[in-house]
Amino acid sequence: MKNLIMPGLFLVMLLFITSCSQQEGLDPKSNNSNQPMSSQEESASTTNTQSIENQPGTVTKGKLVESSLTYSVKSDGIEFHFKVKNSLDHPQTLHFKTLQRYDYILKSSNGTVVKQLSKEQPNPKLPSEEFLKPKGELNYTGTIKNLSKGAYSITFILLAKEEPAKVSLKFTIH
Repeated sequence: MKNLIMPGLFLVMLLFITSCSQQEGLDPKSNNSNQPMSSQEESASTTNTQSIENQPGTVTKGKLVESSLTYSVKSDGIEFHFKVKNSLDHPQTLHFKTLQRYDYILKSSNGTVVKQLSKEQPNPKLPSEEFLKPKGELNYTGTIKNLSKGAYSITFILLAKEEPAKVSLKFTIH
């Protein structure tokens, strides 16, 4: 009887940890830069020369998934929206080495890495997966706070074993 209870408890704990970790990974903590963003909110498709100027992100289409990246300016920073869409007419399961689904790398105009999510947020080495319906989407959001004035580029990467989709966006903070 004891032999059946222990594996069951382990499975319940694993599912609980996986569920909690997925929610935490969607909204990363802020970085340590020193100048606040404008308090205006706007869509990624517009340009505001007083606070931020963007160069639209690209849509990258791979064999399995199509990815896109947009952003919006919020009172507490810049909120990035990374979308991954199933390109196929049938469902697929994406497999990940850890609980982390995506990474992003923020670089200044001179190529210096300002922030990288995977360096700041520990992730248990538990394999995980994400199911995608035909033409279904996965949406991830990350907020970066307190960026100084300047030009930046950000690259979001889907960490799926099947297809590590990648999309970049350039923007300037005035």
